[in-house]
Amino acid sequence: MEPDPLSLRRILLATDFSRGAGRAKDYALFLAQTYGATVLVQHVSQPYPTLSADAVADPYLLEPIREQVSRVLHELTEQMGQTGVQATGQHTVGIASEEIIRTARENGIDLIVMGTQGRTGLDHVLLGSTAERVVKGAPCPVVTVRPPAAGREQDTVSVQRLLAPLDFSDSSFDALETALLLARRFAAPITLLHVLEWSWLRLNFTVAELAEDAQVRRDIEARAGRYADLLRAQGVTVETVIRGGGGPADFIVDTAEAQRSDLIVMGTHGRRGLQRALIGSVAESVLRRAPCPVWTVKQAKFSPGHRRVFGPIEQAA
Repeated sequence: MEPDPLSLRRILLATDFSRGAGRAKDYALFLAQTYGATVLVQHVSQPYPTLSADAVADPYLLEPIREQVSRVLHELTEQMGQTGVQATGQHTVGIASEEIIRTARENGIDLIVMGTQGRTGLDHVLLGSTAERVVKGAPCPVVTVRPPAAGREQDTVSVQRLLAPLDFSDSSFDALETALLLARRFAAPITLLHVLEWSWLRLNFTVAELAEDAQVRRDIEARAGRYADLLRAQGVTVETVIRGGGGPADFIVDTAEAQRSDLIVMGTHGRRGLQRALIGSVAESVLRRAPCPVWTVKQAKFSPGHRRVFGPIEQAA
C-alpha cells in the first residue's frame, strides 16, 4: 500500500489529565488508529507560580508527583494498547510549552494533540501560556481540542465535514493541502472560506467605490473558485463561502457552527507573513471559541515524494 501523504507516524499527546485533555486523548487515539501511528503521551509538571523552579525540582517534593504521574501515564498507555495503538508515556518537569516543543523536536513528532482547557477550568490559563506558544513554536502541526459540551462526553470522534479558511497565503495553502488529504482519507466535504479584509470594505459609498468593491469581490470569488475546482478534481466535495463585514475569527467560528464542521484546518500566519498578527488576533480567538477541534499548520509535513496540489494559483493551475 502506498504511504499516506499526510505522514502521521508519530503523534504527541500533551496531557494534564484534565477533562479537556481527556477529549484530546480520544482524538489522538482516533487519529492513531486511522493512520497506524504510535502515540507518545507526555505530562509536564510545571512549577507553581508561588514556587521557584528549583523548589519544584527538589527530589523530596518531586518524588510523590513522579509516582502519581507514572501511575496515570501507565493507565493511559495501557488503555491505548488495548485498542491496538502502541503508546508510551513520558513525564518531564519544566515550562509546559517549552517541554512539549522540545519533546516534539527530539522525537520527530508529526502531530501534537492537546486540549484547550486545563485543570483550572479557565481557557486562557492554558491557551495563553501553553497552547498558543506550542502552536507558534512547534516543528509540526498542532491539533487543539476543546472539552465536549455537557451531555456530549460520550460522542464518538469523527471527521465528516472540514472547514478550511483560505487567505491565499503560503500558510493557508499548506493548511488547504492538509485539508485535502484529510478529506480524501475520511471522504469528508470541505467548506472553503475566505473573509474579505476590512481594508476592502469602504465606509464611503460613492458609485465608483462601490463598483471597485464589487469587482474585488468578483475577483476573489473567481480565485477561490479555481481552488475549489482543484479540490473537485481530486474527488472532494466542496462549497465556497465568501464573507465580509466582520472579523475573520468571528466568521470562521460562525461558519464552523453553521456548517456543523468537525474540524477546522488553518494556517498560523496570514498574507503579510506576520505570524504574531494571526496568532494573537485570529488563531488564538478561533482556538478558544471554535465548536470543534482546530488543526493549525505552521510547518506542513508530507511524505517524501508527495506531489502537492496547492500553491499560488499560477503554480497550481
